Amino acid sequence: MVPQIRDERRDTEELERRLEAYRRYAVLVTQQAQALQDGDLERFQVLTGARQALQEKLTDRDLDVSHTAEDPRIQGLVARARLELEAAAEADRAILDALGRMRQETARDIRAIEEREDNLRRYVREDESGHGAGRPRINIRL
Repeated sequence: MVPQIRDERRDTEELERRLEAYRRYAVLVTQQAQALQDGDLERFQVLTGARQALQEKLTDRDLDVSHTAEDPRIQGLVARARLELEAAAEADRAILDALGRMRQETARDIRAIEEREDNLRRYVREDESGHGAGRPRINIRL
């Protein structure tokens, strides 16, 4: 069995690419939150697709770069990525809160529409008296 020789330079470059992808991911989440806040649901949906595609790439494989832990440049990149991802996590919580509020408002609006529909049926209904059967009559009692 031949021992694998680690190409540390390639691993460092891969880490840099991964950290840049994390930064792009954080930007997408922040843009999503802004689109939702602006009521731009079409843009929100487009950003959701871009976010999901990037997320799939990020979870594609693990990366072992423990040998770069002492590199100050890498430490700075990791620290910056961590801050951006923490901000993205906060934006993601805001997205979930906004979507939850929208869900509640929509459910409330649907119930109101259903109630109005029931009222409409009471206001206009077919004549059940046998006189002019099948013709609509209007209930003027309010």
